[in-house]
Amino acid sequence: MKFHHPDYGINIDTHSLESIKLLGKLKKIYENLPQTRCLQCPGKNGVESDCCKTFSPPMLLIEFINMLNILESKDRKELDELLYYCYESFLSPNYTKPCVLLEETLCKVYGARPFSCRMFAQYDDKEWENRLKTISKELDLDPKDVPFSKQCKGIEIKPKSKVKSVTKEKSDNIFRSIHTLDIELFNDKKRGYEIVMNSMTYLPFDAHYLCLRIGPDLLDQLASIKIKMRDLKTQGKEEELSLLKENVNGLLAKVKESMFGGSGEKNEN
Repeated sequence: MKFHHPDYGINIDTHSLESIKLLGKLKKIYENLPQTRCLQCPGKNGVESDCCKTFSPPMLLIEFINMLNILESKDRKELDELLYYCYESFLSPNYTKPCVLLEETLCKVYGARPFSCRMFAQYDDKEWENRLKTISKELDLDPKDVPFSKQCKGIEIKPKSKVKSVTKEKSDNIFRSIHTLDIELFNDKKRGYEIVMNSMTYLPFDAHYLCLRIGPDLLDQLASIKIKMRDLKTQGKEEELSLLKENVNGLLAKVKESMFGGSGEKNEN
């Protein structure tokens, strides 16, 4: 897959020798994490939440590119449906929402899932509690209201996995090494460093995909609408919020009509 990233101003060819080398390095990095498998909700005992049905994790740009390599085999209609789901997901002001890559109980790109998914339920309890405090402060939510205030117990380490656990120091080093791969995507390494280390390439899939397909300017406009809905909800301005939601639904209807002629399937989650 070849594309020009409109926000970062870089050209990517996922089948070029350079990209193949970077994706090979990413694969090697992932091998330093425990090899896990999901026992699949809801058929788990003692599990309090369904991760992919509740949260869409962020990922670095190289990880997003890795996922695109799998998605490029999909037909145009399926990719357009994915784009529509990204519109719907991104515009939702809710902090809990299903991942757009979830297909019933399975991930469409499980083999290429990002670091945040691979590390899910792999932190020790103390580290998880510290991360929960940080996230709750960033989201301005009570810790118990943050998605996955308790770690999922339905992730199993494969018996043949060479790595059985990861310390905080090791997981931090692994995460930094993926940042390094992001920087390598930029011809101007100094600019790349500034962009990557300021978390500008660390986004949920819906934001990555929308930016690629519709551009950063329109994405910023959508982000402003979502922020406005969250502010109105926080301020208790229900009448204004209801009106804005109607406008958003109208916008989604127009997007759907332009993409599918009104015949596309809408994600009701």
